[in-house]
Amino acid sequence: MKAVRATLLILSFLVGLTWTPCLAVCISPMGDTSISSTNPVLPIERSFIWNAVLFKPFYFESYPPAAYQPPFSAQLQATFWSLGEGNVVDGMGNDSGSRSLVGGDLAFVTDPYVVFGAEFNSDWTSPGVDGCNDTSSCTCLLLSDVDPQNTDGLFALVSAATDTTNGTALNLAGTDPLGNALPIVLKSMPRPTVTDVVRPLMDTVEITVTVPTRSAGGYEAASGAGCDCGPTEYLIRAQVLPRTVDPPPDRLLSSWPLATPLGGGAQVPTPTDASFTVQASCPGGDSNVYLVTELFFDSGFSTAFVSGNSIAVECGGNLSGDPLEVIRNPTYDLPATGGKKR
Repeated sequence: MKAVRATLLILSFLVGLTWTPCLAVCISPMGDTSISSTNPVLPIERSFIWNAVLFKPFYFESYPPAAYQPPFSAQLQATFWSLGEGNVVDGMGNDSGSRSLVGGDLAFVTDPYVVFGAEFNSDWTSPGVDGCNDTSSCTCLLLSDVDPQNTDGLFALVSAATDTTNGTALNLAGTDPLGNALPIVLKSMPRPTVTDVVRPLMDTVEITVTVPTRSAGGYEAASGAGCDCGPTEYLIRAQVLPRTVDPPPDRLLSSWPLATPLGGGAQVPTPTDASFTVQASCPGGDSNVYLVTELFFDSGFSTAFVSGNSIAVECGGNLSGDPLEVIRNPTYDLPATGGKKR
């Protein structure tokens, strides 16, 4: 999830310097440096983890929540960092760095018939981790995944207090049917909400959207009072497709170019809950504009995938109706109403 920016390398070359990442290592940690969602002794401090679309839990007495398939897709990505001290560049900041968390630190157990919810157990002293947790009072864990059809991006963001005596506990408050702590469940990312549409020209459309700060995938651990890892900002990405083409079933960032801001120029992240206006053109004729969210958190970390699609906004000379009708009347797109799908 992290990459060294090429511009840093170019600048270093131009000034005749050799750039080397400053690898900060937890050599002499103070107290427990573990980061965990589970306490092996106390069920009330054990939060299991899964993707809400893929894993439908059921419970057997004295067993963890179980289902018949893995709790995540093969595309799952994860990272953690110290609040205000992470850095998306490997070797810099206090974060999980180049360590691959999926399959090792974040793992689940199977038996011949069922799969149990996943558990997260890591440590600041693990290979590949950058820095320590000894200066920040909070830790952030971000999980990103997709649904089986690749039409929706899901996430979970856990904000937890850093305890240099007993480690960082990510478990949530409350209990599940077996007395474990409530689970950490990846939920759908917030899609861009279209609030206004203006068409200054036949082949141009201006779309105003907003993305909320609060969403179902954001969690505060039982220990996390006063810790707020986000979401903090968002970027809007877009595709313009002929009206006869189905919405794109792809959640990869690389498949969704950044939308152009009203007036042109480069898009920069917009604070959550604030409005942002993009402009799109359709010189090839009647088209649909689809918008998606890339969600940002503390220290510049963002979701590995984009959200599900916004409503389709028509561009071109032939319009089928009010592009915001689907918002004002949620039954507008149902076949029984006779309304047109866009």
